[in-house]
Amino acid sequence: MTTFLDGAVADPERFSALFDAAAADRLAAQPPGTGAWWRRDMTQVEWTRTPAYTVERRRRDVLWLSREHGARTQQAKISAKPRTSADEQAWRNAGSPDLCDRCEMVGGYFTPLKLTVSPAVELPAEPKALKAKLLSVYVPQNDKDLPEAVWGASLKDTPETWIWGASPWLLLHAETTPATRAALYRVLAGLPGVRVEDNVIDIDGRTGIALTYGKAPTREQIIIDRDSGELLAIQKELSGTGATFTAYVVKRLGWTDDPAPAI
Repeated sequence: MTTFLDGAVADPERFSALFDAAAADRLAAQPPGTGAWWRRDMTQVEWTRTPAYTVERRRRDVLWLSREHGARTQQAKISAKPRTSADEQAWRNAGSPDLCDRCEMVGGYFTPLKLTVSPAVELPAEPKALKAKLLSVYVPQNDKDLPEAVWGASLKDTPETWIWGASPWLLLHAETTPATRAALYRVLAGLPGVRVEDNVIDIDGRTGIALTYGKAPTREQIIIDRDSGELLAIQKELSGTGATFTAYVVKRLGWTDDPAPAI
């Protein structure tokens, strides 16, 4: 099996066919869902490299969306620990310093604000129409104005990279229907430079199909459950020191009648 950091090479045509015929079709067949609130429950994971060891920090992040009541969020306290046993030993050798001295975990994805004018539930469910909708709100920017945390140092501003950069918002932060998410998978799989890889394991050990953009040492993966087509995780590997890996691990996503937290 392939982990995020293994860098295995996939056969794009074979896995694209597998992806289209299996995960995306099953997801598109799901009903839009009902309920008073759309809820996304995920864990944000970050690896931060110090000169001597790597720290893993985790935070629970829950988003509630409702047309009548707007948005509400819940964020749990961050946990922090050395990532491996070797990191723990190096941390102890360094005097066991505070592992949460910079516990602000800032999301690395932007919100394409023009897409919020229309409800996400009304976005197209057909790939060509969805791509056209996304490109209709694309505005070229200077490369120097693009946050490296979003795009990565090796990515340039093009319509294709903009669609890739907008996809986490559509998948994690908007109440898109299952059919729209399935259409988005197909759009992403057809972008230049995107590879479809099978048997990829997310940071929590779940196996799925991955849409991979970029190459080591800077790349991103959208990992999807092969059976249901549901999103498992979005993971990003970065080069250098500091935050070298970020993941958004989905635990629950969809409409519910569970009560949202009070404001």
